[in-house]
Amino acid sequence: MKKASEQLYKDGNPERIKESIDDYNIAEKLFINDNLKLAQIYDHRSAAYSYFDNYEKEIEDITKLIDIPESEKVYKNYALYLTRGRIYNDCRQYKKAVNDADMAFNLWNKLKNKSTYDYVFSTVYQIKSRAYEEMKKYNEAIECYTKLINYNENKEKSELGMDVFIGYISSRGECYLNINNYTNAKNDLDRCIDLIKEKSKPSVTDNNAFLVRGDISRELNNLKEAVQVYTDGINYFIISGVPINKKLYNYINKMDVYDKEVARWKLNTLALLYFERGRAHHDLGEYIEAINDYNEYMRIDPKNLFKNKAWAYINISRCYSMLGKKTEAMDYVNKALALEPGHKEALEDKRILNLLDY
Repeated sequence: MKKASEQLYKDGNPERIKESIDDYNIAEKLFINDNLKLAQIYDHRSAAYSYFDNYEKEIEDITKLIDIPESEKVYKNYALYLTRGRIYNDCRQYKKAVNDADMAFNLWNKLKNKSTYDYVFSTVYQIKSRAYEEMKKYNEAIECYTKLINYNENKEKSELGMDVFIGYISSRGECYLNINNYTNAKNDLDRCIDLIKEKSKPSVTDNNAFLVRGDISRELNNLKEAVQVYTDGINYFIISGVPINKKLYNYINKMDVYDKEVARWKLNTLALLYFERGRAHHDLGEYIEAINDYNEYMRIDPKNLFKNKAWAYINISRCYSMLGKKTEAMDYVNKALALEPGHKEALEDKRILNLLDY
């Protein structure tokens, strides 16, 4: 049964996986008095529900599996609690996620064989840090991220391991930022950026480091530093091979699925760095530079996949207004309204522009 189900999910055929759920439903009734068979059924059916992100049913089956006394002979209950804890996070039941993580750690601590310490420790605090951060309990999240950082600090790391490590530091930095601890936030994000620059290629954990570090500078009203941070980020992603000088989307569509996602992520990050640098230039009164950055943002994202195009038009309009160019300002606010007719900020800006007499 196990090999067949594993092959089924590997093949990724939705219709066959749906049929397997129906088969498991029938099997559950047939083996109602055989707990070991029921444990197998719940295990494989929960995996099938996982394929469709049916969190409610997945949790239901894992809970049934935990409740079968004999299941401990085949499945380690601490691992089941970890699995359910991750799912609780995915469906935003964060308190339950924390409870399951604690339960998993307590059960694991009772075992004589503790060869799985790395996996259990990391998973427990990954679950808890995410849950606390989502609940806006930032001090608790910081404590969890610090445990993960300290535990992994001096370990030899693969490329993937370094990405995960950078992710912990970046996430802790964002938590510090959320409680206005700018000194620690700055230190964490500066360290992230230093580690990122040492890598051979960018990855998804690099996504927020330059952006969040720039936000810290903006919060501290150090706008020139913010411009420099965003510029460093732009240069990093350009050097890493973002195809900005090609017909972007035609280029991406020729890639395989994984490479498409990576390329889109790189473009998203690069576009946002231009957008945020444009905002910093605007606040410095550097309106021409701001306009250039907003236009670069739109060149990277002509199809508005990142949903900021209306704001780019509005910000360009405001730059032209500050330069005393009412016609150009009105043109761009009208472009924003053509894209989003009910945009309140654009409507208010247009009303003000109609009152102005340059």
